[in-house]
Amino acid sequence: MMSKIIFTKRNSDHDGLIFFNRVFLIYKWEKIVIGIMMD
Repeated sequence: MMSKIIFTKRNSDHDGLIFFNRVFLIYKWEKIVIGIMMD
């Protein structure tokens, strides 16, 4: 039982990391695009 909880928590943390990385990449690209448009 306990290992199942740990396993599912690890999976949710992993999904959270993927989601955070995706948001960060989009944010970074938007900053680059805005920077190019500002020049």
